[in-house]
Formats: sequence, C-alpha cells, structure tokens
Amino acid sequence: MLFAGDSYFYIGRGHFEAGKPCQDYALAGTNGRAAYAIVSDGCSTGGKTDVGARILALSTAKTLGHTAVRAIAEPVTDVLPEISVRQRLVVTCSQEILGLSQSDILATCVYCYFTPQGGYIHLEGDGVIALRWRDKHIRMYRYEWEDNRPCYPAFAQDHFAGFIQEHGGDLAAQKLTQEIWDYAPGDTGCRLISETHISLWEGIRGVRIPIAKEELDLLDCVAVFTDGVAQVEGIDWKEAVVECLAFKVVAGEFVKRRLIRFIKDVQKKGKGPLDDIACAAIRMIPEEVK
Repeated sequence: MLFAGDSYFYIGRGHFEAGKPCQDYALAGTNGRAAYAIVSDGCSTGGKTDVGARILALSTAKTLGHTAVRAIAEPVTDVLPEISVRQRLVVTCSQEILGLSQSDILATCVYCYFTPQGGYIHLEGDGVIALRWRDKHIRMYRYEWEDNRPCYPAFAQDHFAGFIQEHGGDLAAQKLTQEIWDYAPGDTGCRLISETHISLWEGIRGVRIPIAKEELDLLDCVAVFTDGVAQVEGIDWKEAVVECLAFKVVAGEFVKRRLIRFIKDVQKKGKGPLDDIACAAIRMIPEEVK
C-alpha cells in the first residue's frame, strides 16, 4: 500500500469582509511508510487563533512524524496516548516561547494517520470526516458540540476543569452529536445511518475511528474537514463533501485543485464559504497500480 496526501484551506467570506485572518489550517504528508492528514480550526472568538491553529497542526504533524519511526513494528492505535502527550507538550512549549495566551491557542484538530497495517482517525473538537471506497461509496461523519462550544485541546492545561464547568459539570451529559451518512453514486441524496449523542467525558477524550488493514485495502480516500464545509451558502454539507471529493485528476495537488474549483462553482450561485474551510486527504494506492 502506497499513499498520497494533499491539503488546502481558504478564508471564508465572513472573516474576509471583517478584515480578519483565516483561522483554519491544513497539512498532509507522507514519508514512504506512513501518511497523515490534519485540519485545525481556530476559535472565532478567541485571540490569535490563526496562529494557534497552525501551531496545533504543525505540532501534531511533528508528533506523528516521531511516531512513524515505530509505526511498522507496533499497532498504530497503541501510540494514541503518546501522540496526545507529545502534541500538548509541543503546543505548550510553543505557547511559552511565543508569549501566547490560552485564548490564542483555542483550536480544534482532526487528523488521520495510516501505515500499510492500518490506522485511525482522531477528532479533537468538531469537524467532518469522509471515507470513500473504491466503488465511490462515501461515508460521512459530522460532529457538533452543544451550543457550538467544542472541546479544544488547549483546555487540557487545567485538565478540562473550566470546560467541564462551562458545560454543566455532568460528565455523563450528552454534549456531542454524531451524524453518519452514506452516499452512493447514482443516488438522489444521502442516507442517514445513525444520529447519536456522545457524553461530555467521551467528547473530551476525543472521537477515535480505527481503520483495520482489511478496510484500508478497500478504501480509495480518507478526508478530514473543518466545520466550514457545513457553512457554504446554498448547499447542504453532505453535498459539499461529495463535491469536494470529486477529484478529476488525482496526481499532485489533487485536494487544492478540487476545492478551488468547488469554491468557484458555489460562488457563482451565492456567497460561497461563509466560514473558513480546510480539507486534508490521503489517497490509498495499491502497489499493483504504482
């Protein structure tokens, strides 16, 4: 199994017209043995969260690069606790060096990480995840926190005490909604598979979707999005995801080209993305089609 990765982020109309920077960021990379795709979304009401989103994404990439050294010998999911610790260590050190406050580093993080033996997707906060199989069937996951108050990794600095109190203090309370939808080519729409609610405690721990080797071998692409993909004027979020994955050419900057075309198309019908939008994706390439 070989991998190809690409990413793209774009400033939404709301931030552009207000003279604010893009607070979303995206990264993707491969090293021959492993691949990752990362998106981060800075809190609109925070401080310099455009900086925070980039620090969080870059620190996650740095952590995953360290983990890749052992990825072939160990099950990928075994290193999840280590990734979280290293991610927070790099963010904290960067915060201190740059003189940033906690409000500057309030950002979500959604990433996927794969080796030929399998991998996983990990969501910290909110966002959208999409898996596309080789038959072009797509499964989409959307995660939304109650009152649009997501759990940012930066809240770990006080062991999430303030965040827990802000959400009422009941760790068993259902605060995070998960929607799962399926799309198949030729369908007139998408089919709802399930809508469930996740407890405050589980949401703080982060949502993890493991991908076994057997499933990875059947996948064509895995993509992660910030929640801006659900805020494009005149188009349902599921349709937006399907359109963003409709790659015409899969070589080189395949995500960048597709999202630029998608944004141009939706702007012809309305205002386009109202919020910043970021996408990062990994394509799975069987050895026989190298």
